[in-house]
Amino acid sequence: MIKNRFQYLAPKSVEEAASLLAQSPADTEVIGGGTWVVVEMTAGDRDPRRVIDLKNAGLRYVREEGGAVVIGARATYTDVIRSAAAQKIPALVAMCTGITGGAQLRNRATIAGSVCYANPSADAHGLLVGLGATFNLRTAAGTRQVAAADFYRGPFDTVLQAGELLESISIPVPVGMRQGYYKFKVAESSWPICTGTSLVGADGSVTVTIGAANSRPVTVTGSASDLDGLARAAEAAITSPFSDVLADGEYRKQIAGAIAKRAVKAAV
Repeated sequence: MIKNRFQYLAPKSVEEAASLLAQSPADTEVIGGGTWVVVEMTAGDRDPRRVIDLKNAGLRYVREEGGAVVIGARATYTDVIRSAAAQKIPALVAMCTGITGGAQLRNRATIAGSVCYANPSADAHGLLVGLGATFNLRTAAGTRQVAAADFYRGPFDTVLQAGELLESISIPVPVGMRQGYYKFKVAESSWPICTGTSLVGADGSVTVTIGAANSRPVTVTGSASDLDGLARAAEAAITSPFSDVLADGEYRKQIAGAIAKRAVKAAV
């Protein structure tokens, strides 16, 4: 039970949501699925005066637009899995299918919420960076687009500004490239220890993005014919290893190379 009183708001559009947020951004929380914010409010770790719920703002959609899959801020992982548009990005569907927390989280939680919370060991960050996603941000004054690779500054820290909310995520459909996603974790309900997202070209060129191991995702390039070299590059790229109760940073760094190779094998 949430002990502290707050004002609950459910705007009818994203424009109204941005306008309400602009009135008092410092003491307002925005929720999509609420699986982070509500839990922390119940525990007493957050105490906002106002909560803006996006459930009525028209943001629960997954659709294809201009060669990209666009995911609204209220779309759940299950919404993505069931979307015909998302099937064009198998790595995205694979990530959503195996999301930490199982069916309960798939049916309630949102990718956008995970993006904004920015836990380094979450499932989606490395994949979004690896697939070249763009985050569409909105304020009462207008919109801006930020590449996923530029969005994360460090653990639980992003470039999201006061009064700004994440409206949608755009992921370009990879053309002529095979995709792979591999995640290592100790249990269904645990956070990943390391994730790998790969894109493999027809010429054997490889790009792999490692998530969960560093303070922010890192990307390396190489060749499918030299997976050992790719693995060494992945390990060397972990310059700011992330530690939590599940694994220390050095362990994550040590397995990054193996995860990179498995991500490539998942693609080919």
